[in-house]
Amino acid sequence: MGDNMKSKQGISLIVLIVTIIVMLILLSIIIVSVNNVSGNSKLAAFATDLSSVEDLTSSYYMKNNSFPIKVEDSKKEEDMVMNQGELLSRVGKENKDKFIDELKLNNDYNDENDNLGEYYPIDLKKLEIESTSRGTEEKGNLKDIYVVSYPSMNVYYLAGIKVKNEKYFSLSSKLTNKVKLNDNMSYQSDSSTSVQSIDGITVKKITKGWANNIGIYVQANLKSGEQIYLEATNVSKKKLVTNEGNNEFSFDDLSQLNGFTQEESNAFKSSEQKSKKITFLKQKDGNLLGKIDVDMTNYETTLPSYIIDSSNFLYKDDYNMVPINVSDVDSGIKEVRYEYLSKYDGNGNLQNYYPNINEYDIDYLKSKGRRAVADKNGNIKRLNNYYVKFHVEGEGRLLGDASILANPAPVKWGTAPVLIQSTLKPGKIKVIASVLFEGSQMPTSAVLELESVLTEHPLLYSEKEAVLISSASATGLGGTTVKSAAELEQERLQKEQNMQKLKEVEQQQTDFGEKVD
Repeated sequence: MGDNMKSKQGISLIVLIVTIIVMLILLSIIIVSVNNVSGNSKLAAFATDLSSVEDLTSSYYMKNNSFPIKVEDSKKEEDMVMNQGELLSRVGKENKDKFIDELKLNNDYNDENDNLGEYYPIDLKKLEIESTSRGTEEKGNLKDIYVVSYPSMNVYYLAGIKVKNEKYFSLSSKLTNKVKLNDNMSYQSDSSTSVQSIDGITVKKITKGWANNIGIYVQANLKSGEQIYLEATNVSKKKLVTNEGNNEFSFDDLSQLNGFTQEESNAFKSSEQKSKKITFLKQKDGNLLGKIDVDMTNYETTLPSYIIDSSNFLYKDDYNMVPINVSDVDSGIKEVRYEYLSKYDGNGNLQNYYPNINEYDIDYLKSKGRRAVADKNGNIKRLNNYYVKFHVEGEGRLLGDASILANPAPVKWGTAPVLIQSTLKPGKIKVIASVLFEGSQMPTSAVLELESVLTEHPLLYSEKEAVLISSASATGLGGTTVKSAAELEQERLQKEQNMQKLKEVEQQQTDFGEKVD
């Protein structure tokens, strides 16, 4: 009996020891697995950040023909550009060799001269990246910053990240071989830029609004034997000049591409507006690997026409009226910007309207010119007596109310200016304008969206007084009612229906001989 008991105790002890060993093995497997998942997630997040910064930097460069350079106090942009030696010095001795390895992987390293190369520190605020854990130089850490290499456009994070005793600084093959980026068809867009990607090709269209240049940026990573072809409306397919590996190019006109003539560019420009598109094809040995269609219906190069009828000049003692008629078949004219250049003084002598300004360019008129409302025929509506009511949403407020004719505001010589003050918080500002007395033949409501940015200098204001400022829009006569998006759309549709009815009546009058052209 005693022997049996000892035997059972011995077995229980052995079972317990085995169980503990198995649990330790399982625990170690779980720990290793968790570490792998954690490491892969960290690498994936880093790769996503790098890819986003690269895309936004390329788009910024396309729009502004410059880099979003981070400028330190008392320095100029050109002083911030680093050569290879300065870049490696900033990286530090500890990570220098590993960083050089990635430069070599990206073909950005020059082993003969450290003074060569151009590396630009990136200001994430200029890219409108506000929430990020990297690239902000937090607490004076000079390594906590992204830089972009020119002309390769590769982005590096100087501090790097460490995973399993390995350091990563960029989207080199060392990182992309461990973290597979999404090569499937993807699409991103905002109010101004659209991006399409498929099978190693990324095509960025800089603007979705009306434009007189194509504004396309292409980045393609090609393997051996792969080629990119381009075809456009009224233009046959042609092979683009590309190389194995990374390719980057941009163009504003088809004639800027090798193999495309000015005649072909003109054929594309003159094609029917609603059918304009550009197609990129990736092929190998005659087989289609990927295709991207870019909608170019916003691309229009025909200049608006305008007529100044001198026979209808109106001369008064205190003003002269110049009638202007503008028209554009495709895009339509919504407003006209103008500015006064010269005037006569009390003695009848001609002088500049503004001191030291004797001419204006397009950029000046676009940014500072006066706005005039145009009717459906392109005529500037000078003599109307409308009142326009305004409503502001978001991070802004109207200055003034009905007591000073600020809201509703009378239309004078085709314009109804208002003053809008931003709040202390940067963000979107939405302005809705409608005529005070609405009707079937009155102008429809319009919506303008602005965005305020964070100030670069400290604000000087009284917090006590700031609290007293109303955040609501000023109300007009009898108060203004805010129209919903559905109401604005209904108003637009009703306007179109009314115009269609007028056209039907006009046609009936013509058919019955009641209208004389």
